[in-house]
Amino acid sequence: MDETQFKDYYDEYVHELVHFLGYYTKDAGLIEDVIQDIFVTLWSHKDDSSIRKVKPYLYSCARNTVVNELRLRKSTLELTDLAQLELQVDDESSLDNDYFFKLLYEAIEQLPPKMRSTFKAVKLDKMSYAAVASRDGISVRTVEHQVSEAMSKLRLSMHKYDKLFSIVLVLI
Repeated sequence: MDETQFKDYYDEYVHELVHFLGYYTKDAGLIEDVIQDIFVTLWSHKDDSSIRKVKPYLYSCARNTVVNELRLRKSTLELTDLAQLELQVDDESSLDNDYFFKLLYEAIEQLPPKMRSTFKAVKLDKMSYAAVASRDGISVRTVEHQVSEAMSKLRLSMHKYDKLFSIVLVLI
């Protein structure tokens, strides 16, 4: 591929690729970076005879590059959010851990008796759904439903502490 052919490919496909990448993200800067990366990659493989059809190659590169970048940004964002949440709780000292867990256990105690027993067995005692179902003489599906309902009720009770509560539920 020579420079003229490369420029022709660029002129022919750049607008299509921008539109295509718009399905994945609305971030114009990311789209511009991906476009630049894929055309740099195409140029670096200009002597590669394995690229027979340029259009599918460009679309494949565009999709893979944007998906990888979005995954990277998502994982970085999640770690940043978690670190920010930890700092917020530490800095503000507005929520003492003992106080939070006291409220959580009070909310658990407000659950209906069977639901509370099922929830405690699964989440606090770390019993499997099958073991709880066998112990209580109910189906595994009923155990799943009761735990799900308990989580919903607890989430409503603890809505002021939504992010921290979500992290605690993952950990228990």
